[in-house]
Amino acid sequence: MPMSVPHLQPRHQSFTPILIPAIAISGYAQVISAPVLSAVGERYYKVTTEALRVCGELVRVVRPNIEVSDFDFKPYVHPIFNAIMSRLTNQDQDQEVKECAISCMGLVIFCLFTYH
Repeated sequence: MPMSVPHLQPRHQSFTPILIPAIAISGYAQVISAPVLSAVGERYYKVTTEALRVCGELVRVVRPNIEVSDFDFKPYVHPIFNAIMSRLTNQDQDQEVKECAISCMGLVIFCLFTYH
């Protein structure tokens, strides 16, 4: 059964950061990134904040070490950046969403934009 945004409600997303390291190692980062990035654009702020937190964990997983990385993280840079940027540019949103988006964008800039 394909994952969709309704399946990633806050109660399900709370344990997702525990699973993400195993997902990246086993090659399923692409499978989980699509619904997580889609959930970042959700209207309900609780889903969005949890999706942004999971997105931050996804960033840490695809690029855990900025000096050495065997995992090809480059295909994830633009989709993650664009999903977060859409939240940062939106003027009408919850304070918690803004804070999570700022925190996640900091991780993206530090971890994903430092490659040569």
